Amino acid sequence: MLRSPHKPRIWIFVAGILLLVVWGAGKGWALSVIDTSHGDIGTSKEKITYVSHVERIPDTPDVAQIEETIKKAWTLRLEAGLDSNKEHFDVYKEQLAKYYSNKLKRPSSRYVFTHQQNMLTPPEEKKTVTGQINRVLPSEALPSNASELSRQLALIENGRLNEELGHFQVISFGVKKFEFKKVEVEGNEARVIVDIVYWSRFVHENPDGTVITSTPTSGEQHRIYLVKDGAYWKINDDVFTFIPGYEP
Repeated sequence: MLRSPHKPRIWIFVAGILLLVVWGAGKGWALSVIDTSHGDIGTSKEKITYVSHVERIPDTPDVAQIEETIKKAWTLRLEAGLDSNKEHFDVYKEQLAKYYSNKLKRPSSRYVFTHQQNMLTPPEEKKTVTGQINRVLPSEALPSNASELSRQLALIENGRLNEELGHFQVISFGVKKFEFKKVEVEGNEARVIVDIVYWSRFVHENPDGTVITSTPTSGEQHRIYLVKDGAYWKINDDVFTFIPGYEP
């Protein structure tokens, strides 16, 4: 029996289709994988949710000051939220004003990062705290153009309210690492991507009066926009997403 002269062409065509399918599947997998063992990039088609690889960060006085500003600001904010420092909140407000901008925000498509988890809720969509009909989280009462200093102070108040309603207290914390992934400086503006891993010690009182202590570890990737105010850098916007493996 004679073979059809068209069969080799058909098999070549089918093999080509299969190669395209395999290549496409590989591309799709690469867009969605999160390899936490190696810290690879976890992405989606819309946006990068976790940047793992450190880019070359220039060694300049501005970069050094930016990194130091972020370390001090972030640590100071956590310290201000501790129950033991509640009576000294006014002092912490003054200190935080050295690192967080008090100017109203002017959104920029180039620098202001947005993440749905951290976007302020518009006034008409305010939500009450669970179980409290008339108690609104302080951050949700802020206007959309509130300064970063106002937002950080409101987040501290959020924490205090959550502690009161949840019958727990944060008594201490410690930072395991600040890992800077990217620092870009352009004139008097800068944007930074930094991973922050830290632990917090909680004391929780159960309804029966028993007390439980826990020390969870958290990991957040912050995208921070800074502006230079005179000789100093100040944080003008700070949003974050959880590092894979550290989600609550």
